[in-house]
Amino acid sequence: IYRLIFLFCFSMYISRRALRKHFDPCLYPDETYLLCELRWNGNKTSWIHWVRNDTYHAEAYFLQEIFEPRSYGFCDITWYLSWSPCWSCCNRIRDFLRRHPNVHIDIRIARLYYSDRAENQRGLRELNGLQRVTIQIMEEEGNPTTLGLSLD
Repeated sequence: IYRLIFLFCFSMYISRRALRKHFDPCLYPDETYLLCELRWNGNKTSWIHWVRNDTYHAEAYFLQEIFEPRSYGFCDITWYLSWSPCWSCCNRIRDFLRRHPNVHIDIRIARLYYSDRAENQRGLRELNGLQRVTIQIMEEEGNPTTLGLSLD
């Protein structure tokens, strides 16, 4: 059985059944789920939110509609994505980080979105090359691999 470290953290917001369906890499659901944890200034208290794609891609929706910038301190964002960002969302994330130099994003991906498309590979590699971005692909038992090893 595919197990995710954060399953219980989000199970009070999303059903366990939905989490398993969307984050099991053996399944290929149509929707993308983005589970998010934000911490300001290294605070132990975090803010948890989730988004699924509807009209917008989940990443774009989060960046445009959910994230509220603050003029003080540093923000650590952890995203758990059921699908990796497409090349367009990778560009949006890079633009977002240029506008918000106090943000670091740790992205954990359950499965790669059209991994055979060169533009998606390039977008992920360029995003992963940024100093304030970490991308990992989740595996069974919660042992993630780095993106560079998985897309080489």
